[in-house]
Amino acid sequence: AAGYDHPDFIYAFSPKPFLMLSAIRDFFSIEGARATYSEASRVYDSLGVAAKFGKFEADDGHGYTQPRREAAYRWFTKWLKGAEDITPESPVRLLSETEANCTPTGQIATSLKGHTVHSLNLARWKELRKPGSLEDVKRLTGFQARLDGVKARSYGTLAVAPGIVAEKYLIEPEKGIVLPALLYRGEGGSKKDAVILAHGRGKVAVRAEALALAKAGKVVLAVDLRGMGETSNGHRERSGDWSRYLGDYESAQIAFLLNKPLVGMRAEDVSAAVTFLAGRADVDAAKIRVHAFEMAAVPALHAMAMDTRIAALTVERMVQSYESIIRGRIHRGQTENIVVGALRHYDLPDLINWSSPRKVTVVDPLNPLGQLVTP
Repeated sequence: AAGYDHPDFIYAFSPKPFLMLSAIRDFFSIEGARATYSEASRVYDSLGVAAKFGKFEADDGHGYTQPRREAAYRWFTKWLKGAEDITPESPVRLLSETEANCTPTGQIATSLKGHTVHSLNLARWKELRKPGSLEDVKRLTGFQARLDGVKARSYGTLAVAPGIVAEKYLIEPEKGIVLPALLYRGEGGSKKDAVILAHGRGKVAVRAEALALAKAGKVVLAVDLRGMGETSNGHRERSGDWSRYLGDYESAQIAFLLNKPLVGMRAEDVSAAVTFLAGRADVDAAKIRVHAFEMAAVPALHAMAMDTRIAALTVERMVQSYESIIRGRIHRGQTENIVVGALRHYDLPDLINWSSPRKVTVVDPLNPLGQLVTP
């Protein structure tokens, strides 16, 4: 968002000697490292100091492994001593954990009884919090209601129950983004109430609800918000600690770099779904409501507050508040719910208040660990 990418930081260091140490099997993309090297090397070439820019790749994973350490030794001795020292790294005795401790317990918080990141964040929040408004929400999320320009392509219909069909769509809230969706509808062309169903695990998780609503005479759109369902990168299915604790970390981080959090992007997806339904002849545009589950709930609540066309909202299994996240010492999967700077100006209950007099129903709210909040 600020106009910087990795090569720009190398340009700031040029024409001094710079060596890139990369790993082919790192979770940081080796293709990204290679693209950075390709771009930055042209700058060093143009300055006439091509020899001062280098790249070393190790066939291993994340870390500072011996091949990369020895490449660094050669680079430093070449430019600081005038000749490469190719002597292999000497064996080093690693200190035990106890020997490496700087305090009796190895933890400042327990040995010195000092503050922690958790306690400092709480104190900082209390200092910074001030009354906000929907304008702050729009600014921090980058939200713009998708009132027009929403494209949708139909890919045929399926009979899913007696008298009920599901039509397959790809909805385009913006160029380059496609949202797979299923439109459930019964017979008859009169204007009907409509419901948008959005689930953190995708539209497949709301099939039963969609069928029940369609049988009750509603037009139902089950949609995969970006990063969910068919558009997921598979992080929810992976069982490692990384995905368990950080959720859709990769998509969230890219969104932060673009200065538009994933919450804002997904809220726009909900708004685009409203526009799609409102343009249909069989839908009463004044009676479109949203039912969002799990990770789709926070974006849907943001959309509710900022897109007044949504008549009512139900959020199910949504984290109870941003405040609960910073009050808890541990949280799971909340990275994609982050709006940078939100707690300076608002929290999720504020969004509910600002949606008044339209109805918001909260079902089974969760604590930051994903556990049901007790009465």
